[in-house]
Amino acid sequence: MLPYVQVEEDIVDPITMTYKYLDRREEERFEAWKPRPEPRFNPSSIAQCSRRIWYDHSGTEPDGPVGGFLSQYGPSGDFYHDHVRFEMRDAGCDLRGLQFDDKTRTVKEADALKKKIIHNDQEIILSGRGDGRIAIDGVEGYLELKSVDAFKYRWMEDAYQKGKLLEYINDKYKSYIWQSNMMMSPEMLDLPFTYLVVINRSNCQFGFSNKD
Repeated sequence: MLPYVQVEEDIVDPITMTYKYLDRREEERFEAWKPRPEPRFNPSSIAQCSRRIWYDHSGTEPDGPVGGFLSQYGPSGDFYHDHVRFEMRDAGCDLRGLQFDDKTRTVKEADALKKKIIHNDQEIILSGRGDGRIAIDGVEGYLELKSVDAFKYRWMEDAYQKGKLLEYINDKYKSYIWQSNMMMSPEMLDLPFTYLVVINRSNCQFGFSNKD
């Protein structure tokens, strides 16, 4: 065991320092918040409740900043997405609609779509930034990546091994299906299928495999 060390109160812990910085940054973002100039709907919001969607798109000011702890979820997800797409590209997968920066190992989605529709006499902007497109046997489809914790990943892999993954996702994660269907729709990418890649955040394993 490591010996117990008494930390003096005037010593600033580096992690505490970092989260204080993150808190300040989120407060600055909150203070600079402005309502969207136009009603906009994102495919990733499709499974949210009607009340949340209304508040998100009506220009209602948020109650307060997100805070340092929650601010890291999005950037960490971006890392997993970029890493897996680089691995797939380097393996020879036919990924499309993506710009790869080999120096920074980051990926930019070229399929940033904005299309206008009329719903109940109101003009709404459909705005989607998908994870890319992938061609399999010459047929192009929509690429969707989801990073999840180890427990969700294990339960999905169990369902996959039993041949019931689609039923499990439809039961537990309808947002995956709704979001993909919206991105595949004629109003967006107009593609015939979605290729879903699930990533285990605990070890960066991605995809599922059979026991044999």
